Amino acid sequence: MIKTILVPATGSDTDAGVFASALTVARPFGAHLAFLHISIDAATFAATIMPEVSSGQVFTDVINRMGEEAQQHEQKAKQLFESFCRREGLVVAGTSSMQSEGLTRWLREDGSESYWLVEHSRTADLLVIGRSDDDQRVPSDMLEAALINSGRPLLIPPSAPMSALPDTVVIAWKSTPEAARAVTAAMPFLPFAK
Repeated sequence: MIKTILVPATGSDTDAGVFASALTVARPFGAHLAFLHISIDAATFAATIMPEVSSGQVFTDVINRMGEEAQQHEQKAKQLFESFCRREGLVVAGTSSMQSEGLTRWLREDGSESYWLVEHSRTADLLVIGRSDDDQRVPSDMLEAALINSGRPLLIPPSAPMSALPDTVVIAWKSTPEAARAVTAAMPFLPFAK
């Protein structure tokens, strides 16, 4: 059974479609949505991409620029989340609302996107992560971490928002533990298939 769906809120233009697809999956299961924004630690990230330069004006400028960009992405992600919840009539945990439809949560962490995604995914039943766009707000290592290290099923929706659960299911079987886990993870979707 799917009760909690984790959705990264990256602050990119693809977020709206991913949010809508996650809600499309959540509604038939009565699942809650947890939106996770991870703000990079600019100083640590700059040190990893510029290890030979650990001080000076250039390093400081890079940190400041990265910090500003991270703040802009966080603001955009939060605005997209709030407008999505209002439009869809979703209740945000911690707000005083009498609505009972669709509970959502906003989660925020600082640091490594891959680390925090894996940490939060372990308490979710499903991850819905968008494809990376031109500005690479969904890094490929984040997708890899989710797929390999989370231990949870991962749904990567198409760029256009899903309007319904997929009704065609194909199972390619190989007698391995990984295949058994994959089919078990897909079981909640199988009753919806034609």
